[in-house]
Amino acid sequence: QQINYSVELNDGYSFPVKVYKNLLQSISAWEKYNVKILCIDGIVDKVSEIDKSFRKSSESGIPLVIAAQGFGEEVSATIDTNDNQKKFSIMPIILEQELENINVLNDIATCAGGDVVSILKGQMLIYTVYDEIPIVDWCRITDKSLIIQNKSTRNTVSAHANQLLEKREKMCQH
Repeated sequence: QQINYSVELNDGYSFPVKVYKNLLQSISAWEKYNVKILCIDGIVDKVSEIDKSFRKSSESGIPLVIAAQGFGEEVSATIDTNDNQKKFSIMPIILEQELENINVLNDIATCAGGDVVSILKGQMLIYTVYDEIPIVDWCRITDKSLIIQNKSTRNTVSAHANQLLEKREKMCQH
């Protein structure tokens, strides 16, 4: 953040997000290469739901972004403690339940090359296979946005965007 206006050219996909307050205090942005992105439809309330992914992230050294609608105190405290001890690099981002964000989680998953973990599809977070969480080329997170660069999903993202535009066009015709 600065006093003057600036223009930044990004090659990638940008999403409005909210970051857990303690993790960006000393830095203005969290920026990593080869990042796993896990999208969760709901609130991650207990560490036991996601402990397997935490341990695997620590063992592998691969940074992990977890996008969800919220995080319980136990989960936030565990991430904060382990981050302070440099045991892993995990960034929780929150997509607040607003009308504008209704499809953002699915869009992030599409850009990452994965899918949303959702109880509505009969999935449980505890059974998420860490090795199946997609890896993106680059990720940058500020207090207000998530930017993803992932060359391998450009065609998929383009097809997804075209499909959404077609749906909108059909809705407007009726």
